Amino acid sequence: MISEDPWGIRLTDAAGQSRPKTTDDEILPTWRRYAKMRTQLYPYLVAADAEYRREGIPMMRHLTLTYPDDARASAREDEYLFGPDLLAAPVLEPGARRRELYLPGGEWVDLWRSVAYDGAGDGGLDLAGRARLVEGGRSMSLPAPEDELPLLARAGTLLALLPPDVDTLAAYGTRPGLVKLDDRRNRVDLLAFPRGDSSAGFYAGERLRSRERRGRWELGIEGSRSRRYSLQASLATLRRPFTPCRVTVGGRALPAADWSYRASDGVLETTFRARATTLVASACCKEAGGDGQGEGGGRERPARDRQGGGSASTRPAAAPGSGDLPFTGLTLLLIAGLGLSAAASGLVLSRLAARRSE
Repeated sequence: MISEDPWGIRLTDAAGQSRPKTTDDEILPTWRRYAKMRTQLYPYLVAADAEYRREGIPMMRHLTLTYPDDARASAREDEYLFGPDLLAAPVLEPGARRRELYLPGGEWVDLWRSVAYDGAGDGGLDLAGRARLVEGGRSMSLPAPEDELPLLARAGTLLALLPPDVDTLAAYGTRPGLVKLDDRRNRVDLLAFPRGDSSAGFYAGERLRSRERRGRWELGIEGSRSRRYSLQASLATLRRPFTPCRVTVGGRALPAADWSYRASDGVLETTFRARATTLVASACCKEAGGDGQGEGGGRERPARDRQGGGSASTRPAAAPGSGDLPFTGLTLLLIAGLGLSAAASGLVLSRLAARRSE
């Protein structure tokens, strides 16, 4: 016999096993979006956890820990840094469709105006459209539809991700086609927003380093094992953008068929295998000044087709003032920040859905 509690959560199956699951079809796409993102962020989060163990800096950190001399940042209690490079501003007002927030000094990338979520496909994140840079040191307003958490990345961010087909970080499970962490430990997807010189950790003790020079961008990888890297880099975020006509890895030029550049978006894409190496993208001599125009020497490949542009949504947004709870902010807080299991997160979200319908 299958039993349910008053919130519509299935508690036990026919065999008497406890199997909590959500039953609200409206919430599941948003839950999936941020559960997938949390899984993909695993290499980034392992590095953030190592920093916490080494220096005591928490993964979810108040802005004052990074910007102690910024009084406006210290006064904010409704936004936080998630790891060293991502700033999250959860939506806390029911029915809100925009979010007022404060950006600390420096330059930031408005993530959902620069990255597309493949909600209809594998749930991956892809650079789509020209990256949107935002100047910090001021308050600003960002779109906040029901399924989108305002999220920004520090300019210079090098984000190491698991491939989007990873279903679970657990070692167990026998379902045919189930992709586990262990199946993809030798693969890393990289989203890069280079600007000036920067570095980032991934996994425990491994690092990425970005170095910008006129007509040249270098990405250094200090890995502990040989991996296949799939890189998407926004050369549009460089201080002096340029069109690459040559890409080398470990000093060897990649054939034109092995890399591509979308001039319309300023996005460089390539895949290569390495343990520790340096990738260098160089402009043609006549473009070394960096005018950012013209065609690259690699393949010209359009961005993957997306429904709804940079922020795919599986349903129309509710009208302002409809009273919907801000599931987006709660989702990241529950799934990513607090690290709840999928079952526990689903339980909380379903109860929120029940409250919404009352």
